[in-house]
Amino acid sequence: MPLSSQSGIRQMGPRMLPFLTGGTSTSATGYVRIGSLAFDKGNYVYSSIILEGLLETTDVANAAQMRLYDVANAAVIGTDPLLTSTSLTAEYLYSADLTLPSGFTIYELQMKMGAGAAPDVVICTHAQLLMNWGG
Repeated sequence: MPLSSQSGIRQMGPRMLPFLTGGTSTSATGYVRIGSLAFDKGNYVYSSIILEGLLETTDVANAAQMRLYDVANAAVIGTDPLLTSTSLTAEYLYSADLTLPSGFTIYELQMKMGAGAAPDVVICTHAQLLMNWGG
């Protein structure tokens, strides 16, 4: 549904590409896959794309850390970690604008606990790429 119209050009709201709905947790201190997404940026015209998520931890000393990983090119997208939280309740976080490689790629969303061990865990209850339209 168009949000606005200027000079006959219809502008749409952002497009959401979900990695994870529901929730997952880990006590691993090495990255583990918590979601995957197949995406070809050539199929879209967008002005920016970011990762957003809801992260939390059970111990402020053990940060929840998340990164985006390009499986085809064996490369981390953006910074590592891309999102970090030490909040004891769900915290909304978002990345800077991401630069994605050309062509079809499978991405993994990966999460780890920065330090510590079980029974402490880090939790993600939602994560998605948010694409803003533009040209």
